[in-house]
Amino acid sequence: MNALEQLLEQKLKADSFYAHGVCLVKMKAGSMKERDDCDGKAVALMECLAEAGALTQTAAAVALRRNRQEMGAAAKSLWLAGVVDIYSVFSQSAPGTTNAQFQLWAVKGRQHPADASDACRQAVLGLFYAHARLEMPGFGWRLVRRPGRPVMAEVSFASKDGEAIRWLVDAPRLGDDPAPEADIFIYPDCEDAEQKTPPGKKYTWDLAVVGARPDEFSRAVKLKK
Repeated sequence: MNALEQLLEQKLKADSFYAHGVCLVKMKAGSMKERDDCDGKAVALMECLAEAGALTQTAAAVALRRNRQEMGAAAKSLWLAGVVDIYSVFSQSAPGTTNAQFQLWAVKGRQHPADASDACRQAVLGLFYAHARLEMPGFGWRLVRRPGRPVMAEVSFASKDGEAIRWLVDAPRLGDDPAPEADIFIYPDCEDAEQKTPPGKKYTWDLAVVGARPDEFSRAVKLKK
């Protein structure tokens, strides 16, 4: 294993700052006097947000094959127009570590994150969505909410033989028990993913999803034997 491969392996085994939510703050709505005109990128982002439920800046850039700066400007336009809410999420890779911060965007008026942990789950599910929609033929997506249960997602697609397939996707964060009915799990790190995934189920982890190259996301999903 050369130095580059060792560095990549270390990064893939590192903890994710989506692992543990600390605080969730909804940004105050922008003034209509500051309103920007929404261009085509903003419209495309709005469509993605309506389908995905919520996205980070990185997930939006992957989903629409744009750069992060373009997506940031598009989200600001939608926020100033009063149709999108922006949340600041403070998180940690583990309790007691240095706080990180990221934004989560969601369509105004939809059911939004209940707390910081829920926001971290939705951020990771959004990253999964962004890659999957580019690779899976016949792609479909919806968030699954049940009373007293963490949010999950259902992804549907067509197999190579044309068979309709549905997976229930769970993204347990630190301290969460994985949902036994899920078909695929997204864990904060690869060690948890390899140890906690039941045999016969599929898994991946945060940084494998974040670091996946365009059109190669399927390589980041593993089968527990």
